[in-house]
Amino acid sequence: MPLTAQDAVKQLVADELRPTFKARGFRTKGLTFYRQVADNFGLVQLQKSQASTAATVQFTINLGVFSGRIQRVLSEITWMPDVTGVPTEPDCHLRQRIGHLLPEARDTWWSVRPDTNLAEFGTKLRLVLEEHAFPFLDARVTDEGLRDHWLQHMPHLRDGLALAVLVRDLGPRAMLAPLLERLRAEASPSATFLVAAIERFAATLQ
Repeated sequence: MPLTAQDAVKQLVADELRPTFKARGFRTKGLTFYRQVADNFGLVQLQKSQASTAATVQFTINLGVFSGRIQRVLSEITWMPDVTGVPTEPDCHLRQRIGHLLPEARDTWWSVRPDTNLAEFGTKLRLVLEEHAFPFLDARVTDEGLRDHWLQHMPHLRDGLALAVLVRDLGPRAMLAPLLERLRAEASPSATFLVAAIERFAATLQ
């Protein structure tokens, strides 16, 4: 039976990528590689395009950071369910497409075909991981690193509320009141769940 592009991707992951992730303490779940650091997770996900076929698989790389501390608080004050076990990439509190970290700073997709030179392609992907993905996750996988990232980029709405959780617990506390006021000003009155969550969180400060 001839090799398909889907088979080539499986071989790429098994032979060219998994050893690199394993050496860095990552485990594998399907096309997601994850590493647990205390209560948090750093994820690298290979996302296939829905346009992929047996002849060509297109994929991109998603990065994610999941905070157990943030999830517990948000589960108490919002509609978000608790997450048990290994989180998925959509569960993550910080999500980043790898392409926007590359010099081109745009969404980037790669293609794999049955005749792709997997060793050569694997070398190219490992370079992307070593120079961009791993440093991004290493700097943000702790709650302190995640807080510092958001303090530099000032997130909005739900991500802003996640930052408020970290500022409450880790400081600087002087930023908390201005942050909550900004979130209140940004939240649309129609976003009743978010407005209620902000007030529930503010009540925990009293």
